[in-house]
Amino acid sequence: MPNIATFPLLNFNASDGSETFTFTVTPPPAIDGSMQEIELPTYIELLTTLGGGFSIGHEVEGKMKNLGSSTITSMDINYSINGGTTNTHNLSGLNITPFTTFNFIHPTSWTPSTTGAYILDVWISNINGQGGDA
Repeated sequence: MPNIATFPLLNFNASDGSETFTFTVTPPPAIDGSMQEIELPTYIELLTTLGGGFSIGHEVEGKMKNLGSSTITSMDINYSINGGTTNTHNLSGLNITPFTTFNFIHPTSWTPSTTGAYILDVWISNINGQGGDA
């Protein structure tokens, strides 16, 4: 794939030679990260302890992509269950170059408190120390 100033060029094809298209080419923002995947099974098994509590934690895994023009060197990985407490982990010393992906495992595993349906929200923030919505 050819590049201009290290940004990949994408092909544009028209089906008919008589069509006219107007578009603007702009560089990507310097800081722009995007969640790509969350890896957690649809169904998980609960293991009970002798005292009746649940004993197994489940890793929250995912993949994010750097859509910006700057290398990502740090960011926060966050998750919450059913809109509850946010679990945040800062990652530093990263080298996520533009247009590449990064796989992560949040170090705080999640242990369900009971059977039922749960909503898992996972997001990144504070990219390169730029705050919540950088």
